[in-house]
Amino acid sequence: MEEAKAHLDNIKKNTTLFMENSGEYVVLKELETEGSAVIYPFLEGSTFSEVLIKLLKENKTPEFIQQIKQFKSSLYSIQGEYIDLYRVEDHMPYGNGCSVELNNVYCIKPANLDLVFDNIIVSSDGVKTVIDSEWVFDAHVPVDFIFFRSLYSLWIKYKSVLKNTFENLKNFMASFDIFSTQVDAFLTTEEEFFQSYVYGDNNDRINLQNYKKPRLSFPHIQNMLNNNKYSVAVRDGDDNIISLCTQAQSEEFSEISFDFNLNNDHIGIQKNIVALQPVDKQAYVMIKSIVLYNEFGEIKYSSHGGFNDLAYSNNLILFEKEESFCFIAFNNEPRIILPLKSELRGSKYKLIVKMKVDFNLSFYYREVFINNLKKIDDLMRKIDINKDHISSKNKVIEKKDLIIDSQSKRIENYQDCIDSYKKEIESYERNINVNKQHIEACEQKIEGLEIEIEELENKLVMLLESKSWRITAPLRKVKRMLGSDENN
Repeated sequence: MEEAKAHLDNIKKNTTLFMENSGEYVVLKELETEGSAVIYPFLEGSTFSEVLIKLLKENKTPEFIQQIKQFKSSLYSIQGEYIDLYRVEDHMPYGNGCSVELNNVYCIKPANLDLVFDNIIVSSDGVKTVIDSEWVFDAHVPVDFIFFRSLYSLWIKYKSVLKNTFENLKNFMASFDIFSTQVDAFLTTEEEFFQSYVYGDNNDRINLQNYKKPRLSFPHIQNMLNNNKYSVAVRDGDDNIISLCTQAQSEEFSEISFDFNLNNDHIGIQKNIVALQPVDKQAYVMIKSIVLYNEFGEIKYSSHGGFNDLAYSNNLILFEKEESFCFIAFNNEPRIILPLKSELRGSKYKLIVKMKVDFNLSFYYREVFINNLKKIDDLMRKIDINKDHISSKNKVIEKKDLIIDSQSKRIENYQDCIDSYKKEIESYERNINVNKQHIEACEQKIEGLEIEIEELENKLVMLLESKSWRITAPLRKVKRMLGSDENN
């Protein structure tokens, strides 16, 4: 655990170091640290390798070459310096014994030696993010060596695709100005420095003997098949075996009894855990009952109420049986954890398990397969029913959409009518305002005329009542009479 934590701390340190001189590349940084775990954000995109190989498969070789040349240019854009005579053992850490010398090379410091295409994620908008800062060195490293490692890793992984375009590794490297002498020098550097540093000097990584599997003779295999013995164990909270017995396969249920002590050496970190290991090999297991007693005869656990409260390891294929807990253990040493409701007290315990085991798994695998087919059929039927239901609902929705469209058009027509009526009303209101103004003007004019009439009437009254009018009355009478005679 301490070594793992130190390794994670070193990666975080290297990430910070690389970010100081990463050029145009975005560097993935951890979100947070929880205990011995480091949490990184999720990146959506493709590796740069995938992007490049897709171009080749689509016969876009010029774009493929252009992308890699742009990558090389981006490396040279990182701040660095030229070194006239570069010796690997003088500059690279742990490079002792590497005899490679290079003349007039551009180097960067710090440098990410594992800046290969698989460690770069390209987002949908083309942003490149470096996701691995494990092998960052605070030392001068030739840019061409970093570029060589990127090409070399791509060649190793996608050789079958690349050979359709490039004849061999050196031809591939030459396409990007890494020529034969450099290839030889960089291959030597890769083996004598980097791989030796990563894996150690014993070169166990390339020893094919390490990958050989033992050969089993037919008699040995037959003996294994005929061996119907298996081990049943009880384990404590630290997964230590505290009781063990060997059983033989039987067609009938066998009652297996374990007597064991739980003292301070066996209570484990978690005191309330007792686990049953019902078998130590691949088998079909049927458990009818599990009962745990303490030394006072008290029942600490019983499965008589059912097995729903059992916890178990993830290497089981469960079968739905009403009266038994049945499963296929397809890996060694499955665990069934008894859910104890209180801390175990006392030291002596008895566990009684009623179970049987069958090593012939073909029948049960077939049953699993058939059950899964039935489940798939049921699921497909439900899907078909849901499809019909959805189709029916869609038709109803379509009809409602048509009604809504019709109503919307009617509403639009009503709205047009309302707008037209509003315009008419506005016109009427304007006319009313004009007429009001005209009426007011007329009323003012009438009022003026009434005043004028009143003044004239007053004048007439004054005239009729005046002395001059009365004195001249005879004259007016004579005039009327004369006028009358003339008319006659």
